[in-house]
Amino acid sequence: WVGGERAAGQVRVMAEDDGVVQAIEAARGRKLWVAGATERTDGHMDVSDGRVVFGNCAAKIFAVDVGSGNIAASVSVGEGCEMADGVAVQGEHAYAGNRSGSVACVDLKQETLAWVNTNGVGGTYSTPAVSDSRVIFCGESGTVHGMAPESGEAVWASDTGGSEPVSPVIAGADVIAPVDGTLYGFSLSDGALRWQLAIGDEVTPPAIIHNMIVVGTDDGHIVAYGVGSKE
Repeated sequence: WVGGERAAGQVRVMAEDDGVVQAIEAARGRKLWVAGATERTDGHMDVSDGRVVFGNCAAKIFAVDVGSGNIAASVSVGEGCEMADGVAVQGEHAYAGNRSGSVACVDLKQETLAWVNTNGVGGTYSTPAVSDSRVIFCGESGTVHGMAPESGEAVWASDTGGSEPVSPVIAGADVIAPVDGTLYGFSLSDGALRWQLAIGDEVTPPAIIHNMIVVGTDDGHIVAYGVGSKE
């Protein structure tokens, strides 16, 4: 399976080869429901407002109802837009990068494609970060992009010069973007580089915990940076 989410007494897992999502009762392990096959799915799921949301290798974004396992929405992103990473959901909109290098936004309620931003170069295989004011993504070129969430219009782009990005996160007024083992801190509003920190050859997508930035490294360590850190 490629990902699991636990909420409301359920554990939800997905089979990679056919995109089948199933829900298991957290307390006793009893199978609750199994959704229909959707196609190979390499990315992880997002759970929001009673829906399991994911993109797949058929270039579609799906929403599955967590109560019944029925498919609540299915939206095609377009030819050549196969997805291999996670989907970010905010309200009725889901955002995902894809093989073409673009990022697409779909309206889950209307089951329509809202917009596509084609500013990325190479594939976009990291999960976007979303706030009320920005959608952030980073493609294989190592450029971090900030977009308007309602239109997909490019607001800023900051080139790191790297080539191996992982999923960025939004932390307050900052964007934390890992590329080639270096953490970059950008202004959320205008993309200005505030700081950078070389950690190793590779790092995991960061987690923000109690004002700390926590990452895993390729040498097996978990490292935290923040107020009072000695790093």
